[in-house]
Formats: sequence, structure tokens, C-alpha cells
Amino acid sequence: MKNKKAFIYIGGSYPQIKGIKAIKDSGLSVILIDKSELAPCIEYADHHIKLSVTNHKKIIDFIRSELGSYEIVGIYGIGDYTTKTITHLRNFLKLNSNRYSDLENFSNKIYTHKLWDKGKFKKPKMLWSGKLTP
Repeated sequence: MKNKKAFIYIGGSYPQIKGIKAIKDSGLSVILIDKSELAPCIEYADHHIKLSVTNHKKIIDFIRSELGSYEIVGIYGIGDYTTKTITHLRNFLKLNSNRYSDLENFSNKIYTHKLWDKGKFKKPKMLWSGKLTP
């Protein structure tokens, strides 16, 4: 029986401490995924899954076998490299959220700037360095 609502937080370095504390303050348990035994957020999480954030298959196996008592209500990843894992977890957990392509596009600064241009939205100036133009 699922009894405790939890939020999966992917990545546990120092900048994530405030986010994890805010989730805890809202009454949710935090399941942290970070391969490091020294991740600073471990002390604030209720559960630590010591796996690579990109290894969605092992993460799903672990959740299936060890975390059945939690009702997972959300997932957050600290970078674009977690997009694929978020998508697989979302599908496995049957959570409603964006498709992989939406997440991938949203994390692509060049793509989002082009969308903002089409919609005539104000946006920050994009600084570019290199031989190719964005």
C-alpha cells in the first residue's frame, strides 16, 4: 500500500539544497538520485538512490523493488542530461508531464530563442562565440 507522497530529485549538489528543503517543507518525502556517496543533499533527503542519474533502467528497477510504499508525485532533474531519465520515470510512474521532445526543446536555448522571436516575446540577448551562428 502506498502511503507516503514523495518527490524524486535527480542530482544532489550544493545548489540543490534549498530546493530539496522547500520540497520537504511542503510535507513531501524526497528521494534523491545521485551516484556520489558525498552528495551534499543526502543529509536532507529521506532516501538516497546511489546510481548514475542517466541510468534510467537501474533507477526504475530500484524504485520497483525498494520504494513501493511511496506515491511518487513529481520529478525534477538538475540539468538537460536528466531529460531522458525524467521521461522514462514519468512513463513508468504514469505521471502526467511533458513529452521527451518537449523537454528536449525547452532545454535547447537556440530553439527557445527562435520560438520567442516568432511570438515577439522579450528575451535576453543571446551571446554567441564561435564560427557558426546559432
